[in-house]
Amino acid sequence: MTPFVEMQALIEAGVIEPWDDYMPQEVKDDLIPSIKEEAMFDGKIYNWPFLLDVVIQGWNKEIVEKAGLDPTKPPANWDEYLANARKVVESGAAPFGCTFDAHGWRSLVPITHSISTDVYTEEGLFDFTSDAAVQALEIMKQMMELANPNVLDPGTSDGGVNDTPDEGAFAAQQVAYYVKYQNAHIRMAATWPDPSQLQLAALPQAEGGAGATVFWNTGAALFTYGQNKELAAEYMKALTYSEDVFKESIAGGTAASGQLPVYTSMWEKWKQNRLEWMADWAFLVGDQLPMSKAIRTTKYGVTQFNLGQPHWEKYLKGEESDPRKAMQAAMDAVMAEVQKSG
Repeated sequence: MTPFVEMQALIEAGVIEPWDDYMPQEVKDDLIPSIKEEAMFDGKIYNWPFLLDVVIQGWNKEIVEKAGLDPTKPPANWDEYLANARKVVESGAAPFGCTFDAHGWRSLVPITHSISTDVYTEEGLFDFTSDAAVQALEIMKQMMELANPNVLDPGTSDGGVNDTPDEGAFAAQQVAYYVKYQNAHIRMAATWPDPSQLQLAALPQAEGGAGATVFWNTGAALFTYGQNKELAAEYMKALTYSEDVFKESIAGGTAASGQLPVYTSMWEKWKQNRLEWMADWAFLVGDQLPMSKAIRTTKYGVTQFNLGQPHWEKYLKGEESDPRKAMQAAMDAVMAEVQKSG
């Protein structure tokens, strides 16, 4: 379960119950504060966090160097990011300069957060009409002009959510720069002849912006009418504290998933006594958490982006010339659904 996606709906339907009576206090206290906050609803923990995703930027060092750019220097802001991507295309170093995942929570929201995180309504909905969101859409329009032409196409699995075109382009080394959560970079680069060509950094920061990004956690929910709940808690504790799990995730070669732990104690231990299999990128991604913000948990978590996407994509496709009109249409579509459902 990913909190912003389905947690509130499952709670309201009575399908799941809190972990509080089963999760040991030392585990609650060990959760990274921002992750613990995301896992909670009405003061109770409904999600036992496990897999951590943080949206960052990555690039193919070989392609960037071929374009005459410094492969060790990440673009500091979006203007530089776009300029570098344009130079990649113009130099012929790769067919495409940059790419992104078209789903709003993987592109529109993190780019918006790099500008401002004050972009949610009182009800917790993403405010598509905010200045920061409109600016993010304009950045995506410029990125799209330098991206693989099928960048807006749905994925080939999980109802179009996964195995998306951006992943294919990055895996095929057809594109230099890439915005997505870290595990996508790690998994796609693992297919390259030389995976060490992958470079990662924080998202570019908008000039004068917040410099934030988006994180989310995918964990376990506890069924209200399930059984063996104490054993379920023991299992989740053993699984989420297992160094073997994260060794495979971080240094497992083509099997690496790029997922990271959610406990303060594990990060502190690794920083004090770095294990030989630990990768630099893991600390880089972990350090983004203080600047990251989770998408607000509402029962319209993913629905709001599914409803809005056809409208904001009209601007990306050139069917609507005014980004504000496109975003207003997206917001109107979400609010119509909210009103319809009461």
